[in-house]
This record gives sequence, C-alpha cells and structure tokens, in this order.
Amino acid sequence: MDYIEEEKLGCDAGWASQEFEKTNFGDLWRKKRLVKVTEDLSARPLVPINHASEDWAATKAAYRLFSNDEVPPEELFSVHWERTSQRLQGEKVVLAIQDTTYLNYDDHDSCKGLGYIGTQKLKGVILHHTLAMTPLGLPLGLLTQNKSTRKEVKRLTVKQRAKLPVEEKESIRWIEALRETVKASRGAQKVVTVCDRERDFYEFLMEAHRLGTHFLLRSCSPRAVLDSDSANILEAIGAQPAAGKETVVIPSRAGQKGRTASVERSHFTGYY
Repeated sequence: MDYIEEEKLGCDAGWASQEFEKTNFGDLWRKKRLVKVTEDLSARPLVPINHASEDWAATKAAYRLFSNDEVPPEELFSVHWERTSQRLQGEKVVLAIQDTTYLNYDDHDSCKGLGYIGTQKLKGVILHHTLAMTPLGLPLGLLTQNKSTRKEVKRLTVKQRAKLPVEEKESIRWIEALRETVKASRGAQKVVTVCDRERDFYEFLMEAHRLGTHFLLRSCSPRAVLDSDSANILEAIGAQPAAGKETVVIPSRAGQKGRTASVERSHFTGYY
C-alpha cells in the first residue's frame, strides 16, 4: 500500500510529556518511549507506525512498548481521561461525539481474540468511543472508549430483537458511554452528546432525560410531540421557519459522486 508523504503537523512542544505525566509503568524508559511514540504518531496521524517513526530502531521500540504487559492500555486511558476532563472545564460548550468503528483484521490470521464484525466472513474488533471537541472543531480528548467482539452473529427478526432488554443488546454501549460522559464532564458548563440516527431509541432518550444531560441526534423515527399541533417531530420541525442555511460538502463514496448540498436549519423546542 502506498502512503502519501504528508507534511508533519505542528503540535505544542512538550504536550505529550504533560499529557502522560502521571503514568506509572515502574520504568522511566517506558515513559520516555511513550512520550516519543505519542509525538511521532500525533505529528503524522495518517500513516502507520513504521512510517511515523524516524527509523527502524524507533519502529521496533514502539512495537515493544505496545506489546509490553507492563504498559496496560487502561493506565494510558485513565491518565488521558483525567487530562481531558480537566480541559473541559475551560469551555463554555463541549460536543461529546459518540461513534462506533469496526477494525477489520480479517487478513491477520495470527491475531487472537478477534470476533465477527458485520458478517461472519469478517473478523476484527468493535471500538466505540466518545471524542470531546469544541464547536469550532478543536479536539479535547477521548471521554470514553470501549472495545468488544462478537463471538457469533445472531440472526434475529425485528420482533425478536425488540423483545430483548437493552442490556442484552449492543445498543447498551451508547448508554454506557453517555453515563461515562456525564461522569467525566462534571463541573463543565455545557456538554452536548452528539450521535447519529442509530441512537434514536427509547432507552437512550430516557437515560439522557434521567441524567439531565444535553444531547443531539439524528432522528430516524416519527416520534409524537407533546404540546404541538403537529402529528410527529418531523412535521413539527418542518413547520418551523428556516433559521439559517449551511453548505455541506459530501465526499464521494462507493457508487456515488461527491456533491455539495444546501441544508436549512430550524429551531424547535419540545418534548417527545
């Protein structure tokens, strides 16, 4: 595979040392290597480890670090999680963006502990995370990260799936991430959890209401609206005057060309 030789990104000097200052691996070399690997990967995030490292020796050192049992991922994340929580305190509004990524390791036969992703033909890991950002797009860090695997692919009908409690569905990861986000953002002025239409389900909405937290998601159900003459939320929003327009660039994907779309924004306040 060919990789584009992109220009190195400018990162604040010494930020990695400050970010992982509280890590404790029982060895100063491991901490220094962690800082160096973090700086290398952050400067060139679009390339693999061997391209981001300055030479083969640095590449091997990075692999040794990641395979070392004395460097647990939980330790790294807990320190980063604490620093991210601190950064939230200085922001008026924070977007907590949830999403799921499917890591495909189907060609890596030597990997252990993989599960099914999508279909039984592909194997990998399911990674669900919450990224905190400012409204202007400045990343503040990860608030949650959860990895899981499917040992089997269950073929359930819509009715069968509907009868399952949410705790037995993969959907529970969205609720758990919401709870962790609220926990991590205590003291912050305003944190808005942002999700796609996959999260428009009753249990998630009720949990957000119980926690008293803000959320923004793409609706996929014509839910009823209280205190409105409209039949559902789609009609209620459609009846509102446009509050503004945005131009959105939609990149190309399989079978579809890239295009530019004009989107109208409407303000609607209500309960559903």
